[in-house]
Amino acid sequence: MTIIFYDIPSKLPGCAWSHNTWKTRFYLNYRRIPYKTEWIEYPDIKAFSLLHSIPPTTILPSSSDQEPVYTLPAIHDPLTGIYLADSLAIAEYLEEKYPESVTGAPTVFPNNTLGLQKAFNNAVDKTLVTHRLFLISVVNILNPSSEEYWRRTRTARLKVEKLEDAIPKGEDAEVRWATFESELERVAKWFLSESQETAFKFVMGNQPIWADIVVAAELIWMKLVWGAESDQWNEVARWDDGKWSGLLEAMEPYASTDK
Repeated sequence: MTIIFYDIPSKLPGCAWSHNTWKTRFYLNYRRIPYKTEWIEYPDIKAFSLLHSIPPTTILPSSSDQEPVYTLPAIHDPLTGIYLADSLAIAEYLEEKYPESVTGAPTVFPNNTLGLQKAFNNAVDKTLVTHRLFLISVVNILNPSSEEYWRRTRTARLKVEKLEDAIPKGEDAEVRWATFESELERVAKWFLSESQETAFKFVMGNQPIWADIVVAAELIWMKLVWGAESDQWNEVARWDDGKWSGLLEAMEPYASTDK
């Protein structure tokens, strides 16, 4: 059993960078599911998805109609022949097909918490929004074909002449950064427990669940795009009594790539 995992490459060591695909990578590593990464550049994702009958994961409104968007992560399971996109849908599928009795690693949806964790996932997506404009610099780590695609599509989506014009500056940057800190502080409260003293605790205790993977994926995205030595990442790492650097440190055993 070896799952084929489709990810978007970058110029970084190990290539992995996207918060969406990191959810699946963390999941595969934690669940001990053997996999092989195949890398697909941004402009090739749609053709790949259509070739394998993978439906779009997002529908964006446009001036004339609704525009389907095809995204990664995606997987192919050679044992069943299935192709599947969307990190949560992938996790649900793999949980059913390869439970703990097969992999030896526990579920990320313990105690029938799938519904609650879907709500958590949605809450994180709606809460952590301000930092995304600060991560436009991701374009600098992409390979040429993906960089051109990303600049063209995001410039149109953000309605700016030049992509870098959308990066917050001056007083606007200060206000947005403070808002981002408040957003993370809110999420931090979802992790707190009375038993937490010095050792890092995941949402439900000593073992990560899907909720931890969702937040860790956001964090590793920031760390990789900004750089581990950047002022931005080091500031985030200090927030909330070091909770965010603690979460990534706790998830480090599941952060390997097969590059």
